[in-house]
Amino acid sequence: ILGMCLSVQTRMRTIKLLSVNMLKKLISYFKKSEAVIPSSDIKEEVTPINITRYGDTQGLCQWELMYEGIQLVILKRNSPSPQRKNLLAFKPYGDLIWELEPHTKQEHDCIDRVYIKNGDLIACSYSCFNLKIDYKTGEVLDIHYTK
Repeated sequence: ILGMCLSVQTRMRTIKLLSVNMLKKLISYFKKSEAVIPSSDIKEEVTPINITRYGDTQGLCQWELMYEGIQLVILKRNSPSPQRKNLLAFKPYGDLIWELEPHTKQEHDCIDRVYIKNGDLIACSYSCFNLKIDYKTGEVLDIHYTK
């Protein structure tokens, strides 16, 4: 057991050294470059993907819940979902039933949480809108501004 512990400790030191050496190389590379691009100018190009089945959300899912036989999924903010539709509903681990995008047309807006209250499905957006949704169809039944 002692040999195994020493082996693990040695491996961890090696990994730390590799990480430090790689960071030093990156820093020296950027010091040599003349042009520095401000982080606000860097835009990550994301190619939208076509999500038609629950399995297409692997690695993109931030949150999920099974409610009344519907699999609800909120995709991560940086997911390549088309048109900001980040709340998805699927047949149990199957085909896509509906998608929901936030109420506003603001680029940064998204659905960031969902809860059930008195049997109603409520989706909350980053821009402080609560959307009461028909869980079977995805139709927005009511909109309430909460701020």
